Order: sequence, then structure tokens, then C-alpha cells
Amino acid sequence: MARQRRAWESLSPDYRARLSRNGISKRDYERGRNLSAARGHFATPEHGLKSAQRNPAKYGDYIRKRTVPSGPPPKAKQTPEEEAHELNEWKDKAFEAGREKLRDEYKYYEPTVEANVYGGVTRESGEVSGMNLAECKQAVKMTRDQWRDYAALQYRGNPWWYH
Repeated sequence: MARQRRAWESLSPDYRARLSRNGISKRDYERGRNLSAARGHFATPEHGLKSAQRNPAKYGDYIRKRTVPSGPPPKAKQTPEEEAHELNEWKDKAFEAGREKLRDEYKYYEPTVEANVYGGVTRESGEVSGMNLAECKQAVKMTRDQWRDYAALQYRGNPWWYH
């Protein structure tokens, strides 16, 4: 059963004035009009987050501001130009890493490494597409021995091949 409201006359003069200022007349009050907006709770619940979670459609902004997101914040989507720029930077780093780690190898052939990183034509695989972003990042972190181990797997288009 719903709680019955007090009589208009029993409200304090200040509270009646506040309701009136916010568009609630004596007639509205007696008819049971919702007072939450007049009390300053149009966009916020009167009883905190638990109350807001019962009505997420109305208090979605309130809930989002007061809950801690789980995990890292979402990464802003890159434009195609930004993606291409990032990939090119990492390809440069991967090529330099390969050159630095492998140039003293007996069978090091720089045009093969360049084609495998940037895309092009190699002697053993023909046309290759070049490294993707994940492969570039991995190449930068790899040691000389790791690079040699990856190159040992001889298959067509192996991006780690340096002969």
C-alpha cells in the first residue's frame, strides 16, 4: 500500500515555496504528482547508486559516472591513415632490428629481409606481402637466436627468412 502524503498545509513554508518555485502547485501536490524533479532529482536518484541501478534507462549517465569500468579504457579507433603510419613506423623498426641482429650472419641477404618486412619479391618465395603489425612488434623484441630459430622453419613466405 502506498504511503499517504501529508497535507499541503502541514509542510513547512520554505518547502512549499521550493515546490512552488519548481512548478508544483497545491493541487499538483494533492493529486500525487512526482516531486523528485522539484526536489532537485530530475537526473539523479534520491537514494544513490542502488536506486539508480533499478532504473538504468533513466539514470544511465549517473551510473556511468559512478561505476569503475572493468579493464583498461577502450582504445580510441585509429583512422586508416593513423594505422598505416603506425604500421610503417613498426616496419622501419623491424627492418633495423633485423639488420642489426643478422648482418654478420654468413647468409644474410638484405634485399630478402627488406622484402619480408615491407613486402616485395624474394629469391626463394617470389612475391611476399610483408610483415603485419604483430610480426613487426615481435621482430623488434626478438634476439638474434630467436630470429635464427624462426628462420630455420623453411616455408614459402616465412617473414623471418634472411638468406
